[in-house]
Amino acid sequence: MFKKMCLSLALMCGITTFAMADINPEFKSLLRNDGVMEKNTLKLKDIMNGDGERFIGTTGEVVATGVLVSSPNGTYFYPDLNLKSVFFDPQKVLQCASEKAMSACLAMKPNSNGAIEVRGDVVAKTFGGKIYGEQAVRVKAHMNGYVYSRDSMETDLYISIKNVFALTPPKKSYSAYPMKGAVTKEFGYASKDDYVNIRQTPKGTIAGQMLKADMQKPKASKAILIGASCSEFDGFINCNDVNGWYEVFYFPPGIRHGKDAIHGYIHKSQIRGY
Repeated sequence: MFKKMCLSLALMCGITTFAMADINPEFKSLLRNDGVMEKNTLKLKDIMNGDGERFIGTTGEVVATGVLVSSPNGTYFYPDLNLKSVFFDPQKVLQCASEKAMSACLAMKPNSNGAIEVRGDVVAKTFGGKIYGEQAVRVKAHMNGYVYSRDSMETDLYISIKNVFALTPPKKSYSAYPMKGAVTKEFGYASKDDYVNIRQTPKGTIAGQMLKADMQKPKASKAILIGASCSEFDGFINCNDVNGWYEVFYFPPGIRHGKDAIHGYIHKSQIRGY
């Protein structure tokens, strides 16, 4: 029973360790030593899914100040420097689950002030869209308990954001292609037409066009199309589609800097992966 649960938590811990990486030095000035945690009712709970696998999830809420940092591979919340015991450290939960009774583990209190991945519709609205690079904003965030999700590729650990109050304007840091540390997948041209529309949202307003001829130019000058929201697991890169639409960054011919990249969506019937 505990073996299955520990395996699942081990996968979560690997992802969380990445999430706890140091904040971009350009954004460190946004973190404060006088942050406020207005509420923290996070508690551990025992979960069993339909396959008989056990997880430890959480219920409750956190309302705290800190910094949201967004990149093509996800958005993370960094609690202010003075805030302690904001979230649960999955590695400590894993150790407890392998050594002690479930009742003892469920009695644990939040014991980490590290960063954690956040998701929710309000995240994109806070930044006004993705960029090829990183952007950060100081916020007071209302977050719901952890969500553990499983798919064919991996196990994710993240927290859902309910409300965000921005305390500063977003600070942007664009990157040159390829972006250091980013997980990307290059796409090719598959449409029978001479151009493909890149839309701001799936089926939405046109943000730009990708020309077939530009995708066929010599390597030094050809256009580049990459996935804007991809993840890597066990050596495989997976870029999820949204009802058949892939989120992408398009670099026109000769463009290799994120400030000039076009962010949008292209239907999967118009492109192919390598």
